[in-house]
Amino acid sequence: METYVTRKDIEKLQEQIRSFSKEGKRAAFSSSGSSNTTRSKSYNKNGVRLDLNGLNHILEVDPEKKVVHAEPRVTMEQLVKATLPYGLMPPVVPEFKGITVGGAIMGCAAESGSHKWGIFSDTCNAFHLICGDGTLIRASATENTSLYHAIPGSYGSLGLLVSAEIKLIPAPQSVHMRYRIVTDPLTKTDADFIDGIVFSKDLTVMIEGYFSSEKPTAKQWYFEQAREEGEAILPLFEYLFRYDPGAFWIGAYLFKFAFLSRFVGQGLLKLPSSKPYFSQRVIENIYSLPRPNRFFLNLMPSQRLWKLHHKAEKWVQDRLLIQDCCIPVSKVGPFLHEILDDPGVFPIWLCPIKNSVAPQIFAPHDLPEPILNVGLYGLPSYSAPMEQITQKLEQKTKAYGGRKVLYSRSYYTPEEFWQIYDHESYQTLREQTGAQGVWPEITEKVLTE
Repeated sequence: METYVTRKDIEKLQEQIRSFSKEGKRAAFSSSGSSNTTRSKSYNKNGVRLDLNGLNHILEVDPEKKVVHAEPRVTMEQLVKATLPYGLMPPVVPEFKGITVGGAIMGCAAESGSHKWGIFSDTCNAFHLICGDGTLIRASATENTSLYHAIPGSYGSLGLLVSAEIKLIPAPQSVHMRYRIVTDPLTKTDADFIDGIVFSKDLTVMIEGYFSSEKPTAKQWYFEQAREEGEAILPLFEYLFRYDPGAFWIGAYLFKFAFLSRFVGQGLLKLPSSKPYFSQRVIENIYSLPRPNRFFLNLMPSQRLWKLHHKAEKWVQDRLLIQDCCIPVSKVGPFLHEILDDPGVFPIWLCPIKNSVAPQIFAPHDLPEPILNVGLYGLPSYSAPMEQITQKLEQKTKAYGGRKVLYSRSYYTPEEFWQIYDHESYQTLREQTGAQGVWPEITEKVLTE
């Protein structure tokens, strides 16, 4: 099988980047497909585009070593379909089918296996990337170690990722799910998977998943069925992507007329609106309506929703809160208590994550203790500018010693940002990899203008 070393498109990219470095040009990434970020892409406007669409190959599946070599544009769906025939799977599989290997690494993706394995990048043995001078290098726990630990969450600001070597574990036939109503979302468990949903101030459910050889009892799963304690056995593939229909529950808004009419008119058709956010009356109207059933959410898989989002990007950004906050387990209780009222988004997704065993500059789990990822995806309970709501959430996250996941809009000033992250180590790596002048700095990418 042809490897990344001999691929002509890699050599072409190396040559392009060398010329950028010599001529003082800035590179910008260009690829088809929907992005899973909610940030502006304005940092790309002054760069020369690099076409990355060719980096979409599974290079090798090695069942003996239990690794898969994949390029950054490979989606999670493609990755799982390539490894399952060998009875293997990646230990951490982000829930949306269209999330790419590169996106999962640069975006610090986590999911219900993260309480055992950490984030997706923690399951990668090595990264191969092109530096600012066109050099192709390998970074691992034993080679270019500082760079290896800094790549997750760096959003391409240290180099161009061209492939990753990802661990694999045995993949069973199915996953046996158990739903438990709890008062403490941090109850210890021996489950293979665990995540949770806060449906309201009075109802939190933790969902445990156990590898199983049992015959599945259901083909699909709908998050609303977890409101009551119970069990279900899902095929493994369906379990891994159970939140893809509706992108968790965001797709439900499109089946509520008060939201849909404004999304089409103001968002897609760009008709004028009196406010850049919903009135309290509209918010209460949307929240009062019942949620659609599984059939309707199946009409809105995550990739379709992300495409719609980017067609009405500014409108969505001003009205929906899409944020993940990673909070140390010792501080989760008071943090959750505060956000139940402000911003008051329901449901809330909970995902325990094993903390990083090595220093990682931008990873949200680079903390002294395990964390709980708190996912807020939806409409705040009160009427106010989204910038104001997000800034308050950022302040709470920082006050409780946590970190945000940076795929979403951030309103830190550069000075506030570098109070959280290690600027000196980052700049040292930028110099070592020749990134200065070729790749935008991370603050240009993740901070809202």
